[in-house]
Amino acid sequence: SNVYISLDIDVFDPSIAPAADNPEPNGLLFSEFLSLIDIVANENVIGLDVVEIKPLQDKITEFLAVESIFQILSRVIK
Repeated sequence: SNVYISLDIDVFDPSIAPAADNPEPNGLLFSEFLSLIDIVANENVIGLDVVEIKPLQDKITEFLAVESIFQILSRVIK
């Protein structure tokens, strides 16, 4: 079956995603996120989006979003 990945930055812990629109304590760390992506990487991924980033001056969350996209694409494109 087809899989569409929608990454809401709010899923990450605020310690690594301070610009999440609705921060949630005890969110995922990046290593946990990668483990989840590895589970769906063998499916037929047909699309991807990233939502819920609010602009801040530090750019940490933006970098996290870009790295997340890179890691997803590197796992699903064969």
